[in-house]
Amino acid sequence: MASSRTKTLVMCAVCMALAFAANKVTLFSMPAGGSVTLCSMFFITLAGFWFGPVYGILTGVAMGLLDLVTGGYFVHPAQVLLDYPLAWRSARWAWPVFSENLNSECKSDM
Repeated sequence: MASSRTKTLVMCAVCMALAFAANKVTLFSMPAGGSVTLCSMFFITLAGFWFGPVYGILTGVAMGLLDLVTGGYFVHPAQVLLDYPLAWRSARWAWPVFSENLNSECKSDM
C-alpha cells in the first residue's frame, strides 16, 4: 500500500512539474494582463484522470500555490484565491464532462 501511495505522490509531482514548465512557455500575452500558455492545464487534468478527483484537486491547488510563490501578481486578496489555487483546481473538473461525452460517443458507434 505504501508503494502505491508513493507512486501516486511521485506521479502527481511529475505532472505538477510538467505543468509548471509548460506554464512558463507563453504563446502570447494579453494587453490587460494574463497570457496563453502551452497546455499547462493538461498535466493537472491528467493527474486527476489517472488518480481521481481528490488527487487532481490537490495537485491543482499545489500547482496554483507554486505559481503564486514563483511570480504571482495580485491586487486584491480575493484575487489570490481566484487566480491561483481555485483556477488550477478547477482544471480537474473538465475530465468528467470529457469522459462522459467520450463514453456516450463510443457506445453510440457500436
